[in-house]
Amino acid sequence: MNLPTVMLDLTFPKNRKSYSQTSQTITSQQHNAEFLLLPFTFLEYNEVIHNKKNTAPGPDHISYHLLRQLFSSSHAILQNILNRVRLHSVVPPEWLHVQIAPIPMKEPNSFRPIALTSCIRKIIESIIGSRISYWLEQNSLILPNIFGFRH
Repeated sequence: MNLPTVMLDLTFPKNRKSYSQTSQTITSQQHNAEFLLLPFTFLEYNEVIHNKKNTAPGPDHISYHLLRQLFSSSHAILQNILNRVRLHSVVPPEWLHVQIAPIPMKEPNSFRPIALTSCIRKIIESIIGSRISYWLEQNSLILPNIFGFRH
């Protein structure tokens, strides 16, 4: 299996001695990235489903609460759908729709917008994000002084 090369362009402030490296080429084979290409496991799928908070559903009105109530056979079907989306790189158009909802703030007549997206879309995004974060952490590609978005 011949995997592509990932090119990272790392630019750091000049006043930091430990950040002297400005670019780095990483081959996927050298850093065990093959698992990024594997089908999603039921363990990954199940962990995401059960760890998500009950946020507002997107335009499809499918909530995490509803997804948790599915029969085991339905979970297997949904996991299969997610794997087909990943394998063929074709996202259903409905997952691309975002509903913007105004949320009232403490001040009168003041609102902040939130974007409501499909919970099924958020499941696949979470699985992919977890895999990428794991790979970055295992290969020490996230600087130690970066704390945001770490798992």
